[in-house]
Amino acid sequence: MKKQVVAKLSTLPDREPQYALVADVDLVVVRFDEDISVFYGRCLHRGALMSDGYVDGDNLICGVHYWDYRLDSGVSEYNNSEALPKFTSWVEGDDVLVDEDEIAAWANDHPQPFNREAYLGLYADTSHGTDEEPYNGLIQQYARDGLSKTGHHGRVDAMGVPRTQLRTSSTKSLGTIILRIAVHFCPDLTVISFLTSLINKSNSGVPGTASRPKTDAFKESASIVKGTDSSIN
Repeated sequence: MKKQVVAKLSTLPDREPQYALVADVDLVVVRFDEDISVFYGRCLHRGALMSDGYVDGDNLICGVHYWDYRLDSGVSEYNNSEALPKFTSWVEGDDVLVDEDEIAAWANDHPQPFNREAYLGLYADTSHGTDEEPYNGLIQQYARDGLSKTGHHGRVDAMGVPRTQLRTSSTKSLGTIILRIAVHFCPDLTVISFLTSLINKSNSGVPGTASRPKTDAFKESASIVKGTDSSIN
């Protein structure tokens, strides 16, 4: 056993998560009334620091996506199959102690991916996002490396909507809305011709390179606005 101090009892606030680092493992120390728990300090969801979270009732809450863990056991009330690893802790005098050997052994079985000297450091999202955020890692790469590893154009993807779910119908609907608004406020202007010109220049800034489905969709939208679409009564 190798004793390691992670906090001072006299300065450890009640129900305010505190950060500690032992054996290169991030920890969170939580005092609640007369008890103290020391857990693995990363949320099981996306690896956010639990010391940046807060206590709500009997639960330690992740401050990013609100995952919950019991203060006494680390088990999630929402999903009992999820639990923050809890490490042995005790108090000697004013010192809150843990066994560094226990934590190091856990780290050996669970290598930590966080490079505290690199971009984002403690706050790196090693999950690379969820299924709805497949380009999270790419966005972080751009923030870290700029375009040095991708060329001056980089990759072009959509944010907010999964790329695989983008459809021509979405473009058609957006085009219809834009044209309806434009014609309403500027009925005497050649809005449709103007927008069509913009569409044809939309891809890579090169005239005439817009994809045919997008162009056709906007032209169809224009016909709806002008009242020439036979499907509109």
